[in-house]
Amino acid sequence: MRLILVRHPETIANTQHIIYGRIDSHYSERGFETARWDIDFLKDRHIDRVITSPLWRASWLADEIAKEHGLETPVRDDRLMELNFGKFEGLTNAEAREMYGDGFEKFWSDLAHFRAPEGECWLDVQERVIAFMKELLADEIELQDSGRAWTPLTMNRPREASNEIVCIVAHALVIRSAIAWFLGFEDLNDGWSIDLRTGGIAEIVFDAERPRLFGLYYPAV
Repeated sequence: MRLILVRHPETIANTQHIIYGRIDSHYSERGFETARWDIDFLKDRHIDRVITSPLWRASWLADEIAKEHGLETPVRDDRLMELNFGKFEGLTNAEAREMYGDGFEKFWSDLAHFRAPEGECWLDVQERVIAFMKELLADEIELQDSGRAWTPLTMNRPREASNEIVCIVAHALVIRSAIAWFLGFEDLNDGWSIDLRTGGIAEIVFDAERPRLFGLYYPAV
């Protein structure tokens, strides 16, 4: 199986440096240009199905990619939603800092464990992303040792594994969560080292003894 992971294009909230995960925002002008780049970049690729976060900023692009490939309306999966920033949603960093007080510096430095009031931490996101990926890959893998925990590094491809190509349109922390898990990052905070820009595309290939990050592609806009 090959996974094409697409981060949604730039939104107005991105340009305003607003903290947002579950609230939504429409594309900026550059965002719409980026969306067209994504669609054009993928139009000559074979894609078997598309799955998306239900949030508009991801699902709009997913719908357009599916149409371009003559596919059914993409499945919306809540597990692909961005991190819930709780009471920080819609605030700037300065406003969130004023609300939270002491300890706010851990918000971005240790997002894996920092949980905004009434929100999630990054590990919560990765937990639901892993559940989604295990379900998606259930027919693709077999464990090397049934007594070991199920991770991408303890899998072997069956002899007759599918060559299906799945396009997933989601969010920065969702995609970083998946890549960090696939590649065995010990500290999820190291996921910040993955330079995944708005509209960026990452590919994960399962055609050997372990998953491989095949490539990162960025919009030329």
